Amino acid sequence: YEVPAVFYWPCALGKSENMKGVKKFLTLRDCRSIAKTFTVGSHSYSHKHLKRKVLSVPQAEFEIFESRRFWQDETGQAVDTFCYPRGRFDPEYKEMVRLAGYVGARGGGRWQPRRGDDPYYRSTTVHVGIGRREYGGHSWEIEGRGEWGNLESFLKELKS
Repeated sequence: YEVPAVFYWPCALGKSENMKGVKKFLTLRDCRSIAKTFTVGSHSYSHKHLKRKVLSVPQAEFEIFESRRFWQDETGQAVDTFCYPRGRFDPEYKEMVRLAGYVGARGGGRWQPRRGDDPYYRSTTVHVGIGRREYGGHSWEIEGRGEWGNLESFLKELKS
């Protein structure tokens, strides 16, 4: 459909945390295949919240730095953007994202368009109305609600 998109995945894929309700995960092979056509961003290593009460500084460094390295190695792409797991982070970990070499990050201000000067605090972009007021973009949600056909219809409409 020639719609540009950035795909954000945690490196641990099927072993990620905070993924209740997800029954089927993409494989590394699936991710490499998608990366041939689309841009890839990092979504941490194991999808843990980037909060001090959850992760120590060394653990957060691993989640942020290693996830970028992992996806660059696996896809051959420059991985320039980060998506905070569940949109949750502490300010010092946001700064760590910048120090890791990312040029921006999203996940802040979930469900709301957000404009401003901080490239490390962007909203989760566009949410499309498919069978409800807003749709957040997780494939497992589409699967669970049986909305793949609705999404495909929407993408066809965008293209025309």
